[in-house]
Amino acid sequence: MVTDNETGERALWEASEIFVFIGASPCTDWVADTLVLDSGGYVLHG
Repeated sequence: MVTDNETGERALWEASEIFVFIGASPCTDWVADTLVLDSGGYVLHG
């Protein structure tokens, strides 16, 4: 079950695997002068 935090809408998504991303801190200081980072320090991609 997933819930949209903006609308409160709930839906059931079937998945064989899940990646939990909670409380992470990016370690990107060493690439800050080479790659574009967002305000949180994460590498922008896509």
